[in-house]
Amino acid sequence: DVATVNNLSDMFLTQPTIGVLQSGVILTNGASAASFGTVNVGVSVTNTFTVTNSGSATLIVSNMVVTGANAGDFTVSGITLPASVIVDGSVTFKIIFSPTGGCTRTATLQITNNDTNRNPFTLALAGVGAAAPVITSQPVSVTNYAGTSANFSVSATACTPPSYQWYLGTNSLAGETNSTLSIASVGPANVGDYLATVTTGGLSTNSNPATLTVIYQAPQIVGEQILPDMSGFELTFSGPTNQTYQVLASDDLTVPQSAWTVVGDGIFGNTNAIFTDTSATNQAGRFYTIKSP
Repeated sequence: DVATVNNLSDMFLTQPTIGVLQSGVILTNGASAASFGTVNVGVSVTNTFTVTNSGSATLIVSNMVVTGANAGDFTVSGITLPASVIVDGSVTFKIIFSPTGGCTRTATLQITNNDTNRNPFTLALAGVGAAAPVITSQPVSVTNYAGTSANFSVSATACTPPSYQWYLGTNSLAGETNSTLSIASVGPANVGDYLATVTTGGLSTNSNPATLTVIYQAPQIVGEQILPDMSGFELTFSGPTNQTYQVLASDDLTVPQSAWTVVGDGIFGNTNAIFTDTSATNQAGRFYTIKSP
């Protein structure tokens, strides 16, 4: 009499067992991620993987498919499918990472095979695309009266917060490292083309140049007199704040202004400018003009 019969047939079934390694490191189905590091957009990097079979029957790898948000950035190569892997054997394949955009790029590799416990074998793929910042808003040219304030701004997108450097022509502007450039009072020295260099991760993008044009207002003579003590001739005049000026004099109105003598100069402030020509009393007659800037 046999009281109990045990079916031990499962012990004699053959079964393949898939394993995947990267650089000798065993990867876990559905849990591990293969990293490709940081790669410049337009450049490729290739990682090699190994498929092993530690089971008791031939492993058949029938397909490899990349899916996910950035599937197009990852390409499988170096293997002919279907591929047979004998017991204790292995086969290699490669994945090429070619980022088409900046920031983190992700996908999933699905390895279809005949291991009933690990089919498909899934592996997360991740890399970072290094790309120059993309300028989304360019600085705009402005026209200002002398002495008024002017502002330029630039906007950009990048994977990490970018840094900024403003230039006037080819000269970098010390301390101007924000997305906005402010000039409190414009004058002749500020005229020109401004641009910003936006940098992140060692990669830079230049903005379009924006031109600052300054309109100068003519000065106004508001008073003139020979000083009571006969020590000179005094001119009182006004002009835009921070606009430069020159006082020119000539004894002959018929000569061109380029031949007149500069007898004084300065910068307009918030009050009238006063100039005294102490040599005027030595002249039989003298003419004056205020040039600004």
